Amino acid sequence: MSSPMDWVWFGVAVIVIGAAVYWDWQRRKKLIARMTAAARQRGWTYEAKRQSLCRAYRGAPFKSSHNSEKAEHVITGTYRDRQFIAFQYRYKMDEDERRRQREREHRRHPLNLPSVLGGRRRESDHKHSEWRYYHVYAVSLPATRPFLEVSKEGLFRGVLDAVGIRDLQLESEEFNKTYKLKTDNNKFAYDILHPRMMEWMLNDGRVKKFGFTYQGNEIWTYRQGRFKLEDTTDYLDYLHRILERAPSFVWKD
Repeated sequence: MSSPMDWVWFGVAVIVIGAAVYWDWQRRKKLIARMTAAARQRGWTYEAKRQSLCRAYRGAPFKSSHNSEKAEHVITGTYRDRQFIAFQYRYKMDEDERRRQREREHRRHPLNLPSVLGGRRRESDHKHSEWRYYHVYAVSLPATRPFLEVSKEGLFRGVLDAVGIRDLQLESEEFNKTYKLKTDNNKFAYDILHPRMMEWMLNDGRVKKFGFTYQGNEIWTYRQGRFKLEDTTDYLDYLHRILERAPSFVWKD
């Protein structure tokens, strides 16, 4: 039989949980209002979420087998005369990914006492670590083109399960040591990655960090971390610099 104190603690728990849910709802409501206003100031459009984006892109960081994927804080508009889309993508990590993340954190911070001594982490830290966040930026192309993914050699980019996607190496040994290429059309890759383009990529630190992917009627890139609207134009400028170096004939049928 329940004692009066049991009911008291039950009531306290209900109040605490209700307050937490309400606080989270208010926080998200304010964030959406700020993002909407900031996008409108720039002449862009904001959507709180668009789940179809989780299946719109191939390769890393997208996880085609994850049911926990979310695409949110979606910004669309025009920048430098091209349509673009930018958004936050996240998914819930499985146990193997969480274990690898803990190992990386321990290597970076070996004197972190909770991990070294086996202590318990705060609940808020645990919840935060369950999700992996990325911000994604895509710019429209003049025409639909084949698939080409350029990433830093040795960087895990996930498995591309589409038929016909294969690795490619170019004539430059230095370039092949620096970048990993995946494509379904070798000629398109050779046309895009001409000698001057390869030279620029070998000397540009952003390409080495970000990479890029041609897919359908877009070129896109991503970085790990939460989406910040104020960073959008920096990433769009980066993609525009890549497009400026593409020969004009690659857009013709």
